[in-house]
Amino acid sequence: GRQGSAHDSIPTYRTFLAKDGREVVVTANTERMWTDMATALGVDALTKDPRFLTNRERHQNRLELWPLLEKAFLDRNADEWVTAFEARGIPVGVVNTLDRVMTDPQILHRGMVLDLEAEDGRKARVIGDPLKFSESHRDHHRYPPAMGEDSAEILSEVLGLSADEIAALLKARTVMNRETAKTKSS
Repeated sequence: GRQGSAHDSIPTYRTFLAKDGREVVVTANTERMWTDMATALGVDALTKDPRFLTNRERHQNRLELWPLLEKAFLDRNADEWVTAFEARGIPVGVVNTLDRVMTDPQILHRGMVLDLEAEDGRKARVIGDPLKFSESHRDHHRYPPAMGEDSAEILSEVLGLSADEIAALLKARTVMNRETAKTKSS
């Protein structure tokens, strides 16, 4: 089932809120990583606490452990925790918010953020294609069409319908074009 921001069986594999309000995801899934994590957090005493000696005990007592770890994480900003944990070989990362993703230098460099504009001036900033292939590079990206905007073109080019057949479908309201979509929504 869904696990949210935590692993179901490893209590030290989850996200924690840092001082700056950003979340850090940590994977302290071995005994060495647990000990190093507790040291980095300044809660070494937890490694001697009988409730938290092994992963099994940490899991059984996770509802007692988590508040102690959560409090410790509030002492530093997310990037500081990343530096401290990486130095100890503990997998760690900052959970990016959408605003950070949309301004990330690597994301921008790879063309993963597209600014689209419709002919009528509507604008949208969207995520680009995640997979890039030199054989199928796309030079142009289109603003998403309005409901029914491409109906006639698709019916004609893809299904081979005549103008009269399309007009009959529009009249019967079996399909919509931009004009009938507008009247339906008003």
